[in-house]
Amino acid sequence: MMRPTGGTALQKGNAALREGSPQDAIQHYLQAMSRHEGDISPFVSMLEGNLELARQHYRQRRREARHRGSPQRVAVCGWELAHNPAGRVLTLVDIYRRAGAKVEIIGSIFPRWGREPWPPMRGMATPCHTLLVEDEANFISHALQLVAKHPYDLVHLSKPRFPNLVFGLLYELVWGAKVVWDIDDEELGFVQATDSLSLQQALDGRGRLPPLEKLHNTFWTRLAVGQTSRFAAVTVSNPALQARYGGEIIPHVRDETRFVPSKARRAIARRRWGVPEHDKVVLFFGTPRKHKGLLATARAIASLGRDDLWFVIVGDFPDASLKEELLSIDGVQYRFIGGQPYQSIPDIVALGDYTVLLQESSSLVAQYQLPAKLVDALAMGLVVFAQVTPSTQWLADRGAIVPVTADTLGSILASNIEGSGCNAGQDVENRGFFEKELSLNKGVDVIVPVARFAESGASNTSWKGQLTNLYSGDIAGFLT
Repeated sequence: MMRPTGGTALQKGNAALREGSPQDAIQHYLQAMSRHEGDISPFVSMLEGNLELARQHYRQRRREARHRGSPQRVAVCGWELAHNPAGRVLTLVDIYRRAGAKVEIIGSIFPRWGREPWPPMRGMATPCHTLLVEDEANFISHALQLVAKHPYDLVHLSKPRFPNLVFGLLYELVWGAKVVWDIDDEELGFVQATDSLSLQQALDGRGRLPPLEKLHNTFWTRLAVGQTSRFAAVTVSNPALQARYGGEIIPHVRDETRFVPSKARRAIARRRWGVPEHDKVVLFFGTPRKHKGLLATARAIASLGRDDLWFVIVGDFPDASLKEELLSIDGVQYRFIGGQPYQSIPDIVALGDYTVLLQESSSLVAQYQLPAKLVDALAMGLVVFAQVTPSTQWLADRGAIVPVTADTLGSILASNIEGSGCNAGQDVENRGFFEKELSLNKGVDVIVPVARFAESGASNTSWKGQLTNLYSGDIAGFLT
């Protein structure tokens, strides 16, 4: 909370710095910039020097507090918090909380996906600070206002997208925070691209970048992916991404104290959702999309001709025609359940016996994606049938998933149901594998040294010239 001192914003900043309140001083100095009309060049050098000094004092106070045992202040930053990219944000939040950090969520929301946080995030105790991006042309200046209100020691950026690149650079600049990229998907695949852009490649003939618009699109995503080596450290979700981007592996871990399979939990879930207790359930829990193999799974189930086998699909359909196609397949008993809160995942997964993942192996996204629902299934002891991709090969090598294709799924599923397959007892083995490799404790073992390494690094970020860049809207200058 800034102290109510008299005078201009600049005078208030100077007073706050003299009084030993660098956090307040930084916010006053930034207000001095935003409120000034016309040419800022006469006092820009002085204001940049004041911001540098205030940041040094703030970092020193935080180092002293950390030495006294104050918890690390961490933000997990999501480029888009209104839909399912926020899922990885929640995973990282859980890990940092278990590690003892004081963790919050920060990020942007684009109205094209909604105006509120992703439904599974609602009702969480973790503070969440969002920027509703209604004017993309002014995204950087509005992001600066949000950053100025919420200082952190470390910011973990979930996914290399342009809004996160901006947040990361601003946190380095304003608060001297250390920044870590997290890459859990190949973002280029979502924008139909195959290669990234360096800043130099992105500039036009006049050394400029295009206007800030459609920040989710191909150009800005390629530019952000080209900046993945820019910050203190990198984390990734699987070995395939590690081979591509380096960094330390943090899979989509889950809390082993919440994801606990039991017969009682299964019975309660079955009664709640109207599925007979002794029937078998193939479970899909996620965002139902065509490329995820739901139609092939339904056809395999139909081919078995069993009346004791259900296909339970949990999630909201972005494309209603997919649901219509599924219903047109005869011989499948469906149960459709709408999207559920993040906290309800264990109780939903308790419904199932099997999870099927028939990702399109030719898709760049599928090749590098470790689906979170795969980890949910292993945590609750389900048998996972999956088409092996580079991102899941290590799980096949360890025997945690049963390799299938669309052609072999029916016969392998049938043999498992009859108990004659080689995967009898896989449920118990999967739970053991989860506890060792995919639990929250495993995530802590990785993230603590990453955060310690990032926090120990020297900062080379300078305010010199950045006030002019921010004030004038020179995006290229800000990114340089």
